[in-house]
Amino acid sequence: MIRIVAPILVSASLTGLPATPPSAIAASAAQQSDGSSMRAEDLRVLTIGYRLALAGKPLCPIQGPVTGLLLHHLAEYRAADRPAMIAAGLGRGPGVLAIVAGSPAEAAGLRPGDVLLAADGTPFASPATIAVSTDPEIWRPLAEASEAMLLDRLAHGPVTLNILRGGETLTLTLASTPGCALRIRLARSGQKDAFTVRGHVVVTTATLALAANDDELAFVIAHELAHIVLGHTRRLQAANVPRTGVMRGVGRKGRIVRETEEEADQLGGRIMLAAGYDPGRGALILRRLGSGPRLGLFETHASDGDRIKAMQALGAPAR
Repeated sequence: MIRIVAPILVSASLTGLPATPPSAIAASAAQQSDGSSMRAEDLRVLTIGYRLALAGKPLCPIQGPVTGLLLHHLAEYRAADRPAMIAAGLGRGPGVLAIVAGSPAEAAGLRPGDVLLAADGTPFASPATIAVSTDPEIWRPLAEASEAMLLDRLAHGPVTLNILRGGETLTLTLASTPGCALRIRLARSGQKDAFTVRGHVVVTTATLALAANDDELAFVIAHELAHIVLGHTRRLQAANVPRTGVMRGVGRKGRIVRETEEEADQLGGRIMLAAGYDPGRGALILRRLGSGPRLGLFETHASDGDRIKAMQALGAPAR
């Protein structure tokens, strides 16, 4: 079954390529027919993000609860697939798609396939209501709000969860551990890039396919996490920097964009080192991602070669 998880592009991207409109990504996703739920791919992205979030804690002034839990929602599936997902319980609440080994979510006894019904007695928002619209710019914030409800409660301590498992209702207690406030997801898209959107890191399946190793995938994730930690979206919005287009790289606005990209590389590299990843090795993915044609004064990033050298200069972790 195809999960249609279309990112909404609102911030600086890893390569500086023009953003693909969300509607185009959704249309591309709807054409897929390989029957994959992407669970293994989701777990890989989640696990690396979890490791970065925990190890990067000293570098993140704003922290949040980290659980090692990844949820999915009825709205993420095509209409033709939804009856089967409803039969599996996804019509009653967000489902557990993946869990990191050794995480608080695993310690709580949660399993992939579980469906969350309520947190501390408060039911999760109706999946059917969230899935009414087919526009990801409408349903995605609603799904995120449902997840935010759980995170808000975890920020004050362990949460009692009512879950559905195989037709049986169970009660579990979920705790968390503090770390970088990283919320991450994988989006089915042919666009080779990663983005931040409403405080989430979005990695595309095309980018995942290009990653030769976990260092490269960690570089992509850590760079976007650094944008969030450093508040770059707010900074760019305050400077009226356009989200896409040539004017993004012009004059003072272009200088601000280039500064934020360099800052994200540096902080992301330091977070990688803390987590045991090699930023110099990880940055090699830039050679395959590509940054599109160089536009001289309008360029928003340093060259791929310069960025790789900067990451190599940070050093390698003690393995």
